[in-house]
Amino acid sequence: TALKNGTAERFGGEDYLPLIDTTRMGDPLGVMVPAKGEEGVSTLSGVIKNRYVLTLSTRDTPNGGSATAMRQVLVPFVEQMKLTKLP
Repeated sequence: TALKNGTAERFGGEDYLPLIDTTRMGDPLGVMVPAKGEEGVSTLSGVIKNRYVLTLSTRDTPNGGSATAMRQVLVPFVEQMKLTKLP
């Protein structure tokens, strides 16, 4: 909707809108970042096995801190976790 109605520009454009992804197991993940030029926390949140909530946050902003850049920072942490071991 933000792309259609033009409000995406308030956040710095499409690169700063929330990014939806999945884990290797197919669980949903979302990456949210502050608007372009604003300070704040970038967060990855997901629901694992339809039961557990996973949240990772950082104030780091590599490569401008876009949602795609933050995905590249945070998803490797998720991939190193042994999430399949959760009951």
